Amino acid sequence: MIIETKTPNLYIKDQSLSAEVEEWLKTHKATVLPSFKSTQTGYTRDYTPNANKPKKKPKPKTKEQISAQERKERKEQERAIDLAWRRVEQKRLFAIFSANAKLGDLIRLAKIIGCSGELLSSAKNSGHTLKRDRLEKIAKALETFEYGLKERKETYCEKHDSYDFIKKGDYSRCRECVNDYRKTAFANSRTKDQKAEAERIEKNRKAYKFALENNLKTFSAICKKHGYTAFGVQGESYRCKQCRKDANNKRNLEKKAKLN
Repeated sequence: MIIETKTPNLYIKDQSLSAEVEEWLKTHKATVLPSFKSTQTGYTRDYTPNANKPKKKPKPKTKEQISAQERKERKEQERAIDLAWRRVEQKRLFAIFSANAKLGDLIRLAKIIGCSGELLSSAKNSGHTLKRDRLEKIAKALETFEYGLKERKETYCEKHDSYDFIKKGDYSRCRECVNDYRKTAFANSRTKDQKAEAERIEKNRKAYKFALENNLKTFSAICKKHGYTAFGVQGESYRCKQCRKDANNKRNLEKKAKLN
């Protein structure tokens, strides 16, 4: 049921056709006209979208655009050729290196050409392609590279022009620097007797060093008990001869006392 209160002509109440139309439709076929065809003139326009519009021709490229495109393509070709050459050259160089390399040679080669060992290891395993200048450095370094050579780390003190170092674990320091530090660090905290003892020991060390340089078995120095007397060289140490004689006599007397 349709209720028409405000819009009485909006709906068609009776949708059935007349008897004449029904009779005509039995012998004729209705023609459905498209929405774009005129019923008065019969003109039908072309429904194809943009059919009558002329197609836009692409604008020809200017000389600048053509030259820029050519330069871009040429650069891409050059990059591809350079990358292919670098990969082949890198593979050849590391094949030569790997044939003779020993433990530690890769790090030494990295130090020579000025790069990290991790970068060179990655390049060796084809994980990174090196630049042309580094490949040239590697090729030059391999001409005179010594395989299996252990790197000698020799410590040197420029202040005292000395190779004599004291090593304690992973720490090492010049012996003369240690002596200078001891002199300056403890000079103010020592008493007169301590300073005199330190001077005596320093003089004895200098005399001992002079004896070693001249292959002498004995030298003269100051003993704390016997004063200025003869000292004997005992390997890497030295001792007053009279003190050593007294110690031997005391040890022999103790042995005799135990036997008796």
